[in-house]
Amino acid sequence: MAWTNNPVNFIKEIEKDLCDRQKKIAIDALRGVIEASPVDSGAFKGNHRLSINTEDHGFDPNISDKAGSSALSKGLSVLAQLVPYSTVYIQNNAPYGPTLEYGGYSNPVKKGSWVKGKGFVIKSADGYSKQAPLGIYGVTFTLIKEKYK
Repeated sequence: MAWTNNPVNFIKEIEKDLCDRQKKIAIDALRGVIEASPVDSGAFKGNHRLSINTEDHGFDPNISDKAGSSALSKGLSVLAQLVPYSTVYIQNNAPYGPTLEYGGYSNPVKKGSWVKGKGFVIKSADGYSKQAPLGIYGVTFTLIKEKYK
């Protein structure tokens, strides 16, 4: 019995499907961490980084991306380069990222954070960010895992 389709074409189709699925998951994951991120200056939200096959250890404290749209756009641009069998990394290298993810703020809060026009504002409770009390990456990972069982 002979092949009616060249197996090479089948492999290419499978690899395209694999990339499409991986892109979809990566987009959902990047969007998830951006949406779950607390917002103060916008630096944390704007420093989510998507990279392929190598970690991106960069951090720019001068970024102000309160909506996260620039971080998402940059990630989608990188993701357009995805090829089969690649590893996608999504990370944030903000020095305060681990505290946002796992807690560790002073409890009770001593003074709070200075907000121009408002004075000191308490942005944490029980050692966790009030905007992201369960973290960012762990919550997003759980949602992605459930969605793509």
